[in-house]
Amino acid sequence: MTNEELFIALTQRFDKRFDSIDSRLDEHDSKFDRIDSRLDGMDSRLDGHDSRFDRIENELRSIKITQENEILPRLQTIESCYLDTYQRYVSKSDQIDKMQYDIDSLKIVVAQHSDILQKDT
Repeated sequence: MTNEELFIALTQRFDKRFDSIDSRLDEHDSKFDRIDSRLDGMDSRLDGHDSRFDRIENELRSIKITQENEILPRLQTIESCYLDTYQRYVSKSDQIDKMQYDIDSLKIVVAQHSDILQKDT
């Protein structure tokens, strides 16, 4: 075999191998393209999630501000009124018990005097 024939044979052999490698690389390219398109889809979905998270953060910030500026002061006012009422009730509780005792005593005395007056008449 001459050098030229040998060169042609080697070239043909390399061409077959390179064709095989090229076809495998093309397969890999198509797989990477599919992966890339899937990643692009995931990227766009994540962008959507990011905007939703931003809206949620803004709403949460608004809720916190409302809670801090409106709800908590109102709750503190309600608590203060409740505590004042409770303290008045506790302080008057003993007085109410004494008044009930006095009323019960008066009922007994009035009943006794009523009996005495009815006997005298």
